[in-house]
Amino acid sequence: MIDLIQFIDAFLKEVFEPYEADVYYREADKEVMKLPYVVYESQSDAVSRVREDFTFTVHIWSHEADYLIQDEASEKIKQSILNGTLRTQCAPMSIAVDYMGRADIPAEGQQIRVKEVRFKVRHYNM
Repeated sequence: MIDLIQFIDAFLKEVFEPYEADVYYREADKEVMKLPYVVYESQSDAVSRVREDFTFTVHIWSHEADYLIQDEASEKIKQSILNGTLRTQCAPMSIAVDYMGRADIPAEGQQIRVKEVRFKVRHYNM
């Protein structure tokens, strides 16, 4: 699982580099975070001895005025999954990736926007 997290982390950092957004696994560093930033997490379901499914949830935090960043970045994630780029970047691991969807998530402040992107990775232990 650690290798998979490292590949996903590198993938997300590449997606968000043009937006100068920091990427965090599980929790943002509250002392140094600046908008926009990204927090992602994973959930694992063991399906069999040779396969484990991971659901990745990516939260993109930004100012209200930066909603285009969220839309562009979430579209990049979607297209990287649909065109096989993410799967190729994770080689030599044996994985299959499915795009699950994206949604706007309510935030406490009116000036803050959060977009959630979800995808599933089936990891085969071969």
